[in-house]
Amino acid sequence: MKQTVSLGPGQSAPVSFTISPTAQGVYSVHVNGLSDSFSAIVHADPYLYNEGVNAHLWVPGYSYGIGDRSKESNHLSVWAEQPGSHAEWAWDTAMKIDFSIFHTLYIDWENVGVDAYGFNQSYLTIGQAGLNWDVGMHRFIYQRNRFSRRVDSMDISDLAVESYVRIHARDGSFMYPYKSHVRVYRVWLE
Repeated sequence: MKQTVSLGPGQSAPVSFTISPTAQGVYSVHVNGLSDSFSAIVHADPYLYNEGVNAHLWVPGYSYGIGDRSKESNHLSVWAEQPGSHAEWAWDTAMKIDFSIFHTLYIDWENVGVDAYGFNQSYLTIGQAGLNWDVGMHRFIYQRNRFSRRVDSMDISDLAVESYVRIHARDGSFMYPYKSHVRVYRVWLE
């Protein structure tokens, strides 16, 4: 980018340049022998999922027993049910998420399974391990039984490590089939 400014003796005039970086990093500026630099921080989309948008960020996670998962037009669906044992199915983020610039994680969800003495379980977890992890969880939101659509949140302000997010549906009964069916409409960071 080039600008030409004509000045008389003793005159001065401000000159400004505008740049819109597309990538995070440190950029150098050189003008007529003078140099400086600036840092650009590109903010990520705070929505990990938004009623069908960003569905590509979610991949099949841990599964045990009978269940299934699907990406519907406006929600992620996951269910689990196992007569005579327990079952658990999950969605995981495909990559670790950098939580360092955020303070709260939100989930807009419902469980349309059965009311079952606490055996119908819904989780949103944050953890370090990759796909099919069941250990190393940092935080979780846990709900029992069927519940209407609601928004839950967790404080992540002190979570400085990149981590995966997982959404679980779990039938925790070892005797009876208590179907857990979780629908997730939005997951976002603020």
